[in-house]
Amino acid sequence: MTYRAKSMVCFFGWIVLHMDDSDSVEQDETEMFFALEALLLPYKKYFQTCEIKQQNFINTLHVSSVHNHDNGYSDDVINLFREVGKIARGSYGLLYLRLPEDSELNNKFLVYRLAKGILTEHDDNLLSPCAPVIE
Repeated sequence: MTYRAKSMVCFFGWIVLHMDDSDSVEQDETEMFFALEALLLPYKKYFQTCEIKQQNFINTLHVSSVHNHDNGYSDDVINLFREVGKIARGSYGLLYLRLPEDSELNNKFLVYRLAKGILTEHDDNLLSPCAPVIE
């Protein structure tokens, strides 16, 4: 018999990091990465994955966590994506967030899209409704 613990909050996200080439004010790439690393410091303490990696000369930010209770993690990861969009305005990525403790959202994932520095929320139709699609 397999025991499956239900997580109370889980999120998985990635961002391809780019400066905004169309910006009239030049942004130094080194300054951008220093700002991003400073931004990530507090999140690295309690997100299970929170790191910038270079893959084939493309810089990407990866975040993920599974916690028993939300304790503000969902707000924090959404805020992180929003702040990355302000620092690196040419970046794009996705964040999948599930909040089983929330009575209205407990059977679906929320999807956040970062594009051109703007974070928007979208309905998920690939993994939601969680029961019966994945559970």
